[in-house]
Amino acid sequence: MRELIITNNETYSTTVINSKHVEDQDLLMSESTYNASAFVLLLIGFFGFSLNLTVILLMFRDKHLWTPLNVILFNLVFGDFLVSILGNPWTFISALYHRWIFGSVMCQIYGFFMAWLVAQ
Repeated sequence: MRELIITNNETYSTTVINSKHVEDQDLLMSESTYNASAFVLLLIGFFGFSLNLTVILLMFRDKHLWTPLNVILFNLVFGDFLVSILGNPWTFISALYHRWIFGSVMCQIYGFFMAWLVAQ
């Protein structure tokens, strides 16, 4: 759906997406690319959450799995699990809305925590 908005004697062509106005010049990708990204992020989030949770539960259930190598692997699994919980929903929602909707402060907080979790 397209509509025309006139503000301060300037005319903008906008796209209405989920009751949000997104200016065409602000879109970094096409709408189909955003939708494909949202679908892929949904799959990554689902499998990242469920498979990493499975490994975490197995590690806690079977104490003999706590070998030195598996402790290192557990750290990677737990870090990836946190990224799938704390990071993926924000990115998924942003892909659905075709832009970052959470403000600049949340963008900085999100960037800090994602860099911190990935660097573990």
